[in-house]
This record gives sequence, C-alpha cells and structure tokens, in this order.
Amino acid sequence: MRIISWNCQGGYRNKIDKVLELSSDIAVIQ
Repeated sequence: MRIISWNCQGGYRNKIDKVLELSSDIAVIQ
C-alpha cells in the first residue's frame, strides 16, 4: 500500500500530474 502526503502550496491544477504518476492508494492533499 502506498500513501502520499502532499502540501501542494497552491497551484493544485498545475501539480496534480506529478502525484498521479506515483500511483498511490491513498493521497492526503493539504
């Protein structure tokens, strides 16, 4: 199981592709 915690600091739309590449099971986006 892969869990990612990410503090995107704004610009979510521009950065989401990087998170999707990691193929996580759970993503906590702050």
